This record gives sequence, C-alpha cells and structure tokens, in this order.
Amino acid sequence: MFRSIVIVASLALTSQPALACIEYRFDSDESDILSADAIFVGRLIDYEIITFGGDLDQEDAAVLTFEVDQVLKGKLGGEVTLYWENYAFAYPDSASSFVEIVGVQSPYPKQPEDFWNLAQVPNLTAIRSEPRIFRPLCGASITIVGTDANVENVASWIAKGAADDAVLEETAGSVEEVTARRTVPVNFTYLIVTIAALTLLGSAAAAFNRRQSP
Repeated sequence: MFRSIVIVASLALTSQPALACIEYRFDSDESDILSADAIFVGRLIDYEIITFGGDLDQEDAAVLTFEVDQVLKGKLGGEVTLYWENYAFAYPDSASSFVEIVGVQSPYPKQPEDFWNLAQVPNLTAIRSEPRIFRPLCGASITIVGTDANVENVASWIAKGAADDAVLEETAGSVEEVTARRTVPVNFTYLIVTIAALTLLGSAAAAFNRRQSP
C-alpha cells in the first residue's frame, strides 16, 4: 500500500527565507532530509487555507494535518499539524494525499501580537507557531514517495547518519486529492473592546446619576 514519508525539521531562523535568500538553490535533493529532527511515514488527511486581512492587505496561510503511520526518527503523536509557508505562489485548491516530504522547520521566533488581533480565531501568530513544512533554505520543497523501498532506504540513511547512492522510487501509485477548506477568521477583539467601552460608559453614567440624586 502506498505511503508517504513526511519529515519534521528543526531549523531556527531569525528571518524569513524569502528575505534571507540572495539566490535560489537548485541543488537540493532527498539527502537534505537528514537535517530533520523527526521523520515519519504518514498521509495527508486535512488541508486548510485561512485568509487574513482585507482586499488591500490580504494574506493566506495554510495548515496541513497528517496521520502518522510510522515514526522513523524523533517522537511524534498519531497526528501532526504543519504550517505550510508559501511565499512563491498561491496555495492550490487541493493537495495530493500521497504526500510529499513535508518537512517541518521549527517555528519562527514568536512575534508580538497586534492588539487588535489578540482575540482573532484562527490567529495568524498562533499558526506561525506551528512547526513548518521542511524545505532547504533557499531551495525547493522535497518530495519522497513513501513506498516500502523508499522507507527502508531513508531508515538506512538515518541509521548511518548519511545518504548513500540509493535511487529512490518516484512512482506514487494511487493518489487522492484533499480539497482545501477555506476559512475566514473571526476577530472578537472589536466586540470585546466595544462591550468593555459600553460597560465603562454605563458605569460612569450610573455614578453621575447617583451624584445628581438628592
């Protein structure tokens, strides 16, 4: 049965790759997965695109959830949720469920939250706090089909700490598409601020009336 290999990497960066890269890398290959902190065999089960901002400052963020079948490296639960950072093109309307090597780098250093987004659900800062899909710095995403032979080869690489000359299989077999769920966040901050302001005004009016009473 077809499976997919997903890797989770931890690579702390102080700036986003789009800003840190001077030139694009074309020499990325499957051996880059050895820089990952965790590697598992799994499949994509959910794909969500969240649209933030308005017409003039719209920004999409995507979250992928995988069911974990086998952990090859590191410690992971039965499901893992990954932030799919995408600064090169628009998110597709669907994603293949055979899955690519969805690597994951550690989250960016947490940024201060904008006051007016504190009660926004979903929250962009929280999404960016998720592990990220792995991709070599300034390079393309890596895809490894999860056949038994590929799983065996990758497990061997992990055990040896280095890749060998094994040629990985590229045929995915049966592939299903997972359609993206599109979500628009709800911001409760404005409601909370409005209620707080009305409460204060009401309290002030009541106190003024008491002072005016004989």
